[in-house]
Amino acid sequence: MADVIVQAAIHRKVQVIFESHSEHLLLRLQRRVAEESLPADAVRLYFCDAPHGVSELEPLELDLYGRIRNWPEKFMGDAFGETAEAELARLKRMRTSP
Repeated sequence: MADVIVQAAIHRKVQVIFESHSEHLLLRLQRRVAEESLPADAVRLYFCDAPHGVSELEPLELDLYGRIRNWPEKFMGDAFGETAEAELARLKRMRTSP
């Protein structure tokens, strides 16, 4: 879906605004920036939070490599940590399995 949005924006020269909770979509956008298929300055990302009952938008800072400099705490969970822990559990289980 991210690639469809990127292609539409580039080829049709339009601004696309969308809201999503999809980690996959965000990761693909970050990847396209890292691959230089999409300029970082062409992407605006925001994190919405309501710490005091009122929604607030926090701009996320995307660098030239597709990394978010000010990643909010617990934003999208801890995908890397979960992947690492799952792999460690697999290795442990494989060592003890016949």
